[in-house]
Amino acid sequence: MSETLKTIRDDIKDELDLNEDTWRDDSDINLMINKAIRKAHRKIVTIYESYFLANTTVTIAASDNTVSYPSDIYANKIKGIYFSFDSTVTEVKPIRDFSTVVMSNVVSDDSTGTRKYLSVDSLANGRQLRLYPDNGDAGDLLIWYIREARTLSEDTDICDIDEFVDYVKQVVKSSYYRLDSDPRYKVEKSEELELEKSMIDSLKNMYVDNNDEMLPDYSHYQDSV
Repeated sequence: MSETLKTIRDDIKDELDLNEDTWRDDSDINLMINKAIRKAHRKIVTIYESYFLANTTVTIAASDNTVSYPSDIYANKIKGIYFSFDSTVTEVKPIRDFSTVVMSNVVSDDSTGTRKYLSVDSLANGRQLRLYPDNGDAGDLLIWYIREARTLSEDTDICDIDEFVDYVKQVVKSSYYRLDSDPRYKVEKSEELELEKSMIDSLKNMYVDNNDEMLPDYSHYQDSV
């Protein structure tokens, strides 16, 4: 069952017996919860990054040659880009060789509708996908990428790694005891490591070769072919 920021925070406060404690207020605990979520996210993507596989569709005009990265992308992790035009889908492949010769050929070759992309990052525009050649067909870009975990800001925000929310709670508990110099820290840290091991073992069983049920849903792409 998915849990909200409020239910996670209330559970932590109950387990730590903090309902009458004013040493840490709700905003402090919220920061600790989101820090724990980011920690869980880093461990998850290390083992099975497709847990956070997402996609977005961007409509481009024929003259468009830059596309912003998805706002929630993690570490520039693009898994694939596909261009849909006139009932046809083609893969937009990355430019691997940055040599002058190859770049010159790519930029000047307007004889084909197939475009490639290069990741660029400027101070003025931030991270973008630069499309080559400069002009192409108008259509839709379907971008598959690895996203960040959701940051919980409002009490009603739902944690999107609900399978491992117990680990998130335990990270907060052990962190709380550590900051408070509480002797119970060692016990809680040991429990955190046990839950971490359980999480990692579960993630290892999600690989495609293991025929796990949690496979990425490519039906949207397949239906558009």
